[in-house]
Amino acid sequence: MLFKLFHKKKVSHKQNPVICYRCNGMMLNSIYPLQQPIERFSSSLNPVNLPNKIVIEPNIYQVRDILFELNDIGLYRFYALNEINEQRLILSGNDVTSIVKVLAHIWDYGSQDINLDKRQIQQVILHRKIILPCSSLAFLCLDLLQMIHIKARVIAVLTMEEWNQLDDGHTLIEIFDPIEGWFIYDPSFKCIFRAKNQKLSLLQLIDIISNHQQYEIEFLTIKNTNVFRNASYDFSFWVEHRSNNEYELRKWYQRIFQIPLIYFSNMFYFTGDQRILDRAKQYMTYSGNYYNYIVFDDFMTLFYSK
Repeated sequence: MLFKLFHKKKVSHKQNPVICYRCNGMMLNSIYPLQQPIERFSSSLNPVNLPNKIVIEPNIYQVRDILFELNDIGLYRFYALNEINEQRLILSGNDVTSIVKVLAHIWDYGSQDINLDKRQIQQVILHRKIILPCSSLAFLCLDLLQMIHIKARVIAVLTMEEWNQLDDGHTLIEIFDPIEGWFIYDPSFKCIFRAKNQKLSLLQLIDIISNHQQYEIEFLTIKNTNVFRNASYDFSFWVEHRSNNEYELRKWYQRIFQIPLIYFSNMFYFTGDQRILDRAKQYMTYSGNYYNYIVFDDFMTLFYSK
């Protein structure tokens, strides 16, 4: 807990030290400053101030008057209490799963920042975690992946069960791995899905869940701690129950992973049998004309052909 001491007289104090640490998967590692003064570095090393953008290149960076060498993939956070909060991403390398493990530290599932526009998010994300609901998180994740030229797309799922207008579906992302192909990443709960050690695509996971087959949930980083509320209700308990209880999360996935949708050209495309078509039409009456049904073969050709 932090305490602020109040004095009748103003007391001078030294600046608080700049602390840096690196986030990657489940690990948080301290990054220690370089000891040499900046004038001792050759011009080829070219230490620079932190750029005003979230994704940066490996380099030696100056924060206040302190130098840090940032080389490895990770989310780097800098703080000096009551003075500095900065964070930047280094997303080097071709291992898509490793990159996603880093990105998962940028956000939490919640509603605190739901009213921020894209420009505001780009500024806030330089200084703290961004806290957004599932659809906003999926599109933010897509933006960051496309920034480093990783092929990805927003996807969604809907339930065929009775609707309650609260948790009838979910928005996620599907990422292309050059080795394994398309796989699902859930930014909200910071996990991917595997069966027989292979990452699963949207259609693969729906098939496995519908047939009650075994699959693994691989959590990529520290779980959610933030709140989710609207004007009338606080959903924090709902999020916490699923974030920290895999059985409950699986029950929810069982409910919602029934109708597949893929976002393309400002439209969600979906496929399935007549029951799915009829059910989706009911949903569209609530959600507008952003949905387009196509037969299964056309769906596969459009989204999964090489």
